[in-house]
Amino acid sequence: MNERETKFKIIDNYYKSHYEELRSFVCKRIGDIYESEDIVQNVFLRLLSYNILTLPNQSDLKSKMHKDVQLDSDGYTTERKIYVTDG
Repeated sequence: MNERETKFKIIDNYYKSHYEELRSFVCKRIGDIYESEDIVQNVFLRLLSYNILTLPNQSDLKSKMHKDVQLDSDGYTTERKIYVTDG
């Protein structure tokens, strides 16, 4: 298995193990289960597209995923507030 395949496998395992936890975290922040699913999936897709030179370890991956889903859910909430205010 080459380094790229190994990276994808690590991310795949993390996704399978932590998807529900991350989705629940986002859902509590934004109150929309469908949008929270989209946010978590988009964060994982973005992670897969990064050209990471080193393989992520579990600790770094957990930290990155939680930070990214928090930022994306904050962005969603901000965007929604602007839409409601301007809408």
